[in-house]
Amino acid sequence: MREMGFTLIELMVTLAIAAIILSVAAPSFVRVIDNNRVTTTVNDFSASLALAKIEAVKRNRNVKLIAKNGDWAQGYEIGVDRNSDDDFSDTDETTLKKVDAVEGTVTVDPSPNTLIVIEFNSLGGLNGLSGADSIVFDSTRYACERTITLNASGVFTVSKEIEPCS
Repeated sequence: MREMGFTLIELMVTLAIAAIILSVAAPSFVRVIDNNRVTTTVNDFSASLALAKIEAVKRNRNVKLIAKNGDWAQGYEIGVDRNSDDDFSDTDETTLKKVDAVEGTVTVDPSPNTLIVIEFNSLGGLNGLSGADSIVFDSTRYACERTITLNASGVFTVSKEIEPCS
């Protein structure tokens, strides 16, 4: 009677084929992961902008997003800054949300005109912004770029660079 099973050669060939397939597929997985990280960061930032705008209108007061240490990539806070000192540490001020630094390979690059403080007024518009300005979110490994463009009326849009990381 013959025993059922795999020979050592069959097993080695199968493992070699699996290794080749994984080595070909792994770089595309890294690209997908980078793309998802950038997309998640942009979605979180967009949600924070929407929160600040809604709170400004609801409270009938200015609400700010303030970058930690002047760098959006290090995180930011959203709150009501009654005395306009760009922090929420005073007793009559409210911190609505704190966001930690971005993780992984995501970079945040504001355009030269973008302030480190984004302030929504009680009408939902942006204070201190005369035209349109943008913040670019990108990956350090692959060009998975997303851009949030803000204008003075408080409208913000998200656009993406389709080619490299689609």
